[in-house]
Amino acid sequence: MTEFDHVRLDQAIVWAAKIQDPDFADWGGHSEWLSEDPRNVAVYHDAVLLIEEGLTALPSSLTKNVVSGPGGFRRLRMNVPRRGTWLTGGGLALAASLVALLVAKPDHGGGPKGQRTFATLPGEMRTVALADGSTVALNGGTMIRVDAAYPRRISLERGEAFVVVLHDPARPFELRAGDAHFRDVGTAFDIVRSGKTVQLSVHEGAVMFDPDGRRVRLNAGRTIKIANGLAVTGSKAPGAIGSWREGRLVYKDELLSIVAEELARAVGAPVRIAPALHDQRFTGVIPINDRRAAPRRLGLLIGEPVRNSGGAWQIGN
Repeated sequence: MTEFDHVRLDQAIVWAAKIQDPDFADWGGHSEWLSEDPRNVAVYHDAVLLIEEGLTALPSSLTKNVVSGPGGFRRLRMNVPRRGTWLTGGGLALAASLVALLVAKPDHGGGPKGQRTFATLPGEMRTVALADGSTVALNGGTMIRVDAAYPRRISLERGEAFVVVLHDPARPFELRAGDAHFRDVGTAFDIVRSGKTVQLSVHEGAVMFDPDGRRVRLNAGRTIKIANGLAVTGSKAPGAIGSWREGRLVYKDELLSIVAEELARAVGAPVRIAPALHDQRFTGVIPINDRRAAPRRLGLLIGEPVRNSGGAWQIGN
């Protein structure tokens, strides 16, 4: 490997490590780096694998520096080295592991043959970096499966995910949620699966629903809800799509029953709305960083009493 390649791999591993941090926000910088040179995508893929394999191979003398974190993350008690500092030779895989801030590990030891599974507990959020450079942010109570042989093919088993796709016309990004099938057209989107209902909202770019059949193109700000065999399109402010990743839920004229469902996913506890309020509409912003304060905030905004009983929230009488 040339010295230039070592520098490129150094940069790739730093990105692969940083991007796992739930507070990571430099998506533009990451995308720009990937686009600088076609080789960066392939090297980034190698970096992700090196980090995972490197952690697995850590000698026992170093395992004391590895601690478990929320959602299966493993954290090393050390800082990422500055770009340009590197180790060469036989210590490459070990060095790869030592620069990791956070490394996503499968939560269930894999999944069906040829798939890897990632999941979050209720109220927990995490971000998974796929080998192609795309990322998937998981909201609370969410599970996805990733095709191990083709990481641009994933399925949403339950919950909510925000997907930022590294566009590659030669390798389409495919997502399935139950019977619903979507194909990326260069985009970032939010998708929710609750029982047999699936709803997708496009934050930017475009997504194709049922690409082998109806070919419904959804541009930024468009939504589609699939339930009971029917697909209904709508619209939503792009700024409100995936806002849970930024510690808030943003709504404009949304049903309170939907608000309660999404709030429950964020706070990790049931949120029940009085039957008389189910069809009431809500416009506003609910901060969700404080899980116990979030339901009370909603109650204040709509002028309804809020109580907690046995860990479940009740809004309205």
